[in-house]
Amino acid sequence: MGNHAAMNKLSAKEYLRQLRSLDVEIRVKLEECERVRGMATRTGVSLSFDRVMSSNSSTSKIEDCVIKLVMLEEELHHDIAHLASIKSETLSMINKMEVSDYRTLLTLRYVTNITWEEIAVKMNFSYRHTLRMHGCALLDFENIYASE
Repeated sequence: MGNHAAMNKLSAKEYLRQLRSLDVEIRVKLEECERVRGMATRTGVSLSFDRVMSSNSSTSKIEDCVIKLVMLEEELHHDIAHLASIKSETLSMINKMEVSDYRTLLTLRYVTNITWEEIAVKMNFSYRHTLRMHGCALLDFENIYASE
């Protein structure tokens, strides 16, 4: 199936964890974009292309901010597309699992990226039972993942 075959075959848990890691990386880049945008606007100069091209001494600072922002946004678009692709692939495998609680648990944890505590509450299970069930769900997912 797509990306995971070319990645030296990660373990099922590593494969699922990459979703959470990519999500965090995207959030960090979004925060960095906001920081750079804030730096540029604090100088009192608009971020429009025409303004950047016609400014004088502040051009270098603004230009640097705009270039950095454009690069970050391009990375973000790439990362978001990559994450969407992996999420789609992952959901396809998760949906092949027979036990609905396993599907729900793995989707909540790795696709929607919520905490164990939130999962336990949403599924009406104890925290410990949620973690035990996660172990079983991973074993079930591993069988599907290995066959892909």
